[in-house]
Amino acid sequence: MRHNVADAANDGSVQASEDNITTGSSILNNAPFRFLLTGGDRFWSMAPPMKLWSVSMVLSAALAAGAGCGHDVARLDARETSDPMLRRAAEKAAAGDAEYAIDLYRKALDLEPKLARASLDMAILLHDVKQAYVPALYHYQRYLVLRPNTQKRDLIENRMRLARQSLAAELSPQAADRAVQNELAELRKVHAQLQTRYQALQRELAQARTPAPPAPDEPTAETASKTHVVRPGENLTHIAQRYGVEVADMVEINGLRNPNAIVAGQKLIVPARRAP
Repeated sequence: MRHNVADAANDGSVQASEDNITTGSSILNNAPFRFLLTGGDRFWSMAPPMKLWSVSMVLSAALAAGAGCGHDVARLDARETSDPMLRRAAEKAAAGDAEYAIDLYRKALDLEPKLARASLDMAILLHDVKQAYVPALYHYQRYLVLRPNTQKRDLIENRMRLARQSLAAELSPQAADRAVQNELAELRKVHAQLQTRYQALQRELAQARTPAPPAPDEPTAETASKTHVVRPGENLTHIAQRYGVEVADMVEINGLRNPNAIVAGQKLIVPARRAP
């Protein structure tokens, strides 16, 4: 980064940048841009219709054009704008790709934190295009720290004031109330969904806890019922044969003292069949 600045000074690009300063000064004389640079809130209704990033680019050029105490600050800005990464960032911003331009400015500042012009150009994009007022204020202030003698201090400080006003509007009680109400509405919606799901789970749990109906008295070919009601004329031998179990097992499981003493209507437990 520093090497590129030195090269720009040696190959005469500073002179070309100083020529651009004259062009930038003519931009400042345009009435709509005078309103912008002096902080006039009426600018947005009087300026020609153009995209925000276009306004930001013209403003960035206009600020840099007169940003000198003599020619010292202007030369410093001109040298920095000759850096390839900053030139590429300016091209991306002019093409409407503010995200890419901001990313390039960040990378340039990571390599060389004292690039004041990168801070200024990024502050304007953050302010006008992204409405990211907190980082915009930081980079405006960073430029003023690095360029304390700039003649455009009043203009930059006025933009900082406008950014603070916009930030205060975002943080106003009314805006906070709206945000809280929106959050509450979203929470109510989630709560209703959870309540519906909870009730469904409660029903499923209740069904799972309901005992299965008792098996019928009539046995199937594969399994024996758990109980059998003695019918008139039946004896234990007939019942055991019917279910395919041993009489001794019937006597034991039912605790019968006399196998022949069963009566109609008596419930007997039928043991499971023994494995063959």
